[in-house]
Amino acid sequence: MNIQNYNPILKPHVEAFKKNGTLGDGAQKQDVPRTEIPEMKAQLTQQMDQVIFADNTEHDQNPEVGKVRQHDPYLGVEVHAEFEGNTSIGTIALDAQVAGVDSSVYAEFTESGALIIQSASNGGELGFVGVHLDYAGGESYVETLNLPDRVNLGL
Repeated sequence: MNIQNYNPILKPHVEAFKKNGTLGDGAQKQDVPRTEIPEMKAQLTQQMDQVIFADNTEHDQNPEVGKVRQHDPYLGVEVHAEFEGNTSIGTIALDAQVAGVDSSVYAEFTESGALIIQSASNGGELGFVGVHLDYAGGESYVETLNLPDRVNLGL
């Protein structure tokens, strides 16, 4: 699974995280204890599944399979997503605007783990979060890089 059309701001961080396991110089790393991996996995897959399950429903304004567009001016939410597969084995890329925060996500899910990179901007400041989960009990961690104040990414 290989989605190439995702936010170019994320690309260097996705490539670095996949190759070197880090977002880049200055990233702050926090290990995820093994006991917390199932809960974190459930939380992250639930968030991605909400987007995937919206494909070709009444909430989806893009008729193409594997592409989702949701817009709710009342709630101030705009989401564009493209995916292949699902949160068991698959890739998803999405851009969202929610409550004044612009966010982009690239996520890969395999049988053995997950890799998720997210950017967030609250009007000028731009930061990143990277998540590496190893379901088999290897190293799992979260990294942040230049994360703006008052930005809650839900991770």
